Amino acid sequence: MSEMSKSLSFEERADRSIFPNPITFYYEYSKYSTTVNGDFGGTLMTEAMVKLRQEFPKAEIYFQEKTLDHEMQIIILTDFMRNVLNSMPQAAEIIFMDSTSHVDLMNCTVTLMLTWCPAGSVPVGILITESQTEQSYTLGR
Repeated sequence: MSEMSKSLSFEERADRSIFPNPITFYYEYSKYSTTVNGDFGGTLMTEAMVKLRQEFPKAEIYFQEKTLDHEMQIIILTDFMRNVLNSMPQAAEIIFMDSTSHVDLMNCTVTLMLTWCPAGSVPVGILITESQTEQSYTLGR
């Protein structure tokens, strides 16, 4: 985009039909992504959760679809994480979280919930949400 702007005159750069602003690109990308990948509450997400549950039958996978009142949430608890919670008493005392954003086409946030042990940290859960707000972690909306 910057290479294109170098070859345009001031008037051409000001004309949004020739040189759209970044917000326009983001809006069009969002529409395209929703069409191709589905929305948070769309059928593609539900199908992906069904497939994930089939591939990992021992893992506990909780999925809350996006509604007008709630944000999309996915909670994953594997056998290893369940063993950590049952065998390490400190897992009930201290939990710390590490979040990473924009890891997929829908810009979800992946949050690892970890506890301490003499060897370092061990995971006790995975939370995938739409945002990093307090409400998305506590209320799911």
